[in-house]
Amino acid sequence: MIWKKPRHCVTPQYPCRQRDNGHQAGDLPTSCDHRVQREQVTFIAKPLEMGGGFLSGDSSSIRSGRWFRPRRLALSVFIMLIASKLAGGQSPCIPPWIADFYGHHRIVSNITYKKIGSRELKLDVYQRTDVRGPAPTVFYVHGGAWVHGSPVSDLDMMLPWMALGWSLVSIEYRLSGEAPAPAAIVDCRAALRWVASNASTYQFDLKRLIICGTSAGGELALMTALAPASAELDGEAMNVPLPQAIALVNFSPIIDVREFLQGPPHKIVSEWVGDGPDGEEMARRVSPIHYVRPGLPPVFTVFGDKDPSYSQAVRFHQALAAAGVVNQLYTVPGGGHGGYSHEQSIGLFNGLCAFLEQHHLSAGK
Repeated sequence: MIWKKPRHCVTPQYPCRQRDNGHQAGDLPTSCDHRVQREQVTFIAKPLEMGGGFLSGDSSSIRSGRWFRPRRLALSVFIMLIASKLAGGQSPCIPPWIADFYGHHRIVSNITYKKIGSRELKLDVYQRTDVRGPAPTVFYVHGGAWVHGSPVSDLDMMLPWMALGWSLVSIEYRLSGEAPAPAAIVDCRAALRWVASNASTYQFDLKRLIICGTSAGGELALMTALAPASAELDGEAMNVPLPQAIALVNFSPIIDVREFLQGPPHKIVSEWVGDGPDGEEMARRVSPIHYVRPGLPPVFTVFGDKDPSYSQAVRFHQALAAAGVVNQLYTVPGGGHGGYSHEQSIGLFNGLCAFLEQHHLSAGK
């Protein structure tokens, strides 16, 4: 999805679509200011006299033993095509904010936030190049049923936050094929502590922090924010206090994992939480519905009413309301588990903007 940048709300636009035709990182023409230290790479979008682009990740594109990250190139290819279009003197087929993005944002990629033996868990930071002080920041957790995905899997859900003026941190976590529950939650909470520890370096405003996730990533995002210390989901990373979010924003999150141990998703869920009584107990332990209590930050939840787990969203909304927590369940009429139409996307993001404005949580506040 591509987003037009208005004053407060976003409206998706759909210009001519371009594809990368299977290009690998080394095939792309690039012009980047880059500084390399070990695996960490910083790329700054830089204008060219004859078109241009930027590469939003290291050239290997592959992390040992993990998923190939093809969408890491998507934004690079898109901006390259836009720049060429503008350089040719033709009328651009894109919203003005895309041209503004070009040359004014940076992506700091493959930052190690945690080591487990020789295994390094990474995250990416997206922010404007003109940041001069602490900036409002979104901590984003990708979806993928706990079995697949990467920090760039949900680029279409991340771009709107950047269009609204937020810095964004997108994280990697251990998937079920590598480590069972609750490892992914432990990783997410470690990544959030990294954000707190590095706030001054990267200009994260911890007083304006939103935690966001999609699908299984929504469950992980909620557990990152909601689970108390007594849940014992922090591993050994307790030396830095967990920063508190000003809001939780989730798209089709899994609210009660136990329900998915029954029915078609059983195999996927059991691969993560296990089978039998131990699996039931772990599913309960990692379900956000069990951590609702007074004093939580505002919660905005998006769900399609045709999503098989929509009833979970209703129960979550009711439980939050009963606890006195400000929250909104934004229902997408006719919507399934994501994959919303153009019109549905316009509605849900304008709904999100209105929620943030209503509670004085927008980036400009």
